Amino acid sequence: MIRFTFEGRPVSARPGQSLAAALIASGIRALRETGHGDCRGVFCGIGVCQECLVEIDGRQGIRACMTPVRPGIAVRRQPARPALAALPPRPRLPARHDSPDVLVLGGGV
Repeated sequence: MIRFTFEGRPVSARPGQSLAAALIASGIRALRETGHGDCRGVFCGIGVCQECLVEIDGRQGIRACMTPVRPGIAVRRQPARPALAALPPRPRLPARHDSPDVLVLGGGV
């Protein structure tokens, strides 16, 4: 048996099982929450619907139905609004001043 944790609770799985299958077999169906507090879990089971997203060892957005169980992983529910990585500062571009030779205003159609 392979052992891992879900929300700090120990869970056992068989070798070759997906994370979603192991959680369902353990009676855990709610894998994430929406922004409105609704629970979500496995829907399609083939990685298309993104309903089974979980956090594994701090990495968010992992599809439980497509991820094989590994010993010792720490799985948590996907937060409703996952933290986003900070964006680097944007470089300042030089001001651009175009001066056309001819400018037509009000040419309308």
